[in-house]
Amino acid sequence: SSGWGFVSLTILRADPPVVDIVVRNPPVKALKGSQKQIIGSYWAGVLSKYFNRQLMSKNHSYSAEKDEFSCTITV
Repeated sequence: SSGWGFVSLTILRADPPVVDIVVRNPPVKALKGSQKQIIGSYWAGVLSKYFNRQLMSKNHSYSAEKDEFSCTITV
């Protein structure tokens, strides 16, 4: 872990890309304002490069009980 928590990626579909991301022990614990965008935007950038198309993060959620942030990266 490089300060980004423990990440698991699940590619649900390759074209168009749909990737579910779950981050255990994320660096951001809240879903207020721009904070929720930090992790999602980071992975949207990484996966945009991987799939060679512009992607964005959607469906952000955070479970305090599990200490997990999740989102979906897609077009």
